Amino acid sequence: MPKYSITINFFVPKNIVEVVKKIEIPEKFVYDWRKEGFFHCTVKAIELRDTLPSEQEIELIINKISKIIVNQRNFEVVIKGVGKFPNVFYAKIDSPELIKLHKKLCTIGLPSINKKFEDENYIPHASLVALSKPYDEAININKIFGKFIVKEIQLVVWDTSEGQHNPKVFHRFNLK
Repeated sequence: MPKYSITINFFVPKNIVEVVKKIEIPEKFVYDWRKEGFFHCTVKAIELRDTLPSEQEIELIINKISKIIVNQRNFEVVIKGVGKFPNVFYAKIDSPELIKLHKKLCTIGLPSINKKFEDENYIPHASLVALSKPYDEAININKIFGKFIVKEIQLVVWDTSEGQHNPKVFHRFNLK
């Protein structure tokens, strides 16, 4: 299993993290992302790998992203409702600008962790918890947890060893 996950994402503000911590999870979970500095939205999942990227690899990624980000304006996101993948509960994110940014980032020649989750199949979300097993029941939570303006996105390498998901921000891209 790869040890590192490279992503482009933004972190959710502390005030919204505090709200989503109160969501009751009806199933046993193995990991909880609802912590400040961990709760995030992946704009583009780039790569899973066994080693940390080299400085040259990071610079190449930064240069590609910079070409798209240079004209990117701040944008609003609304965190509303809960959805699920088979083993993950997530907070749904509504933002037409986020979807546009994701699509632009898919055109610049970066690798992809899984193309079936990109472009038209991209689901803007912030993972809440990873479950110990698939959850088959419906989830009916449509509450608005908060909204905020994204002013920065980050190039992050997540260390996923030993069941953890520790982020290291390699670069911050300020939006206009």
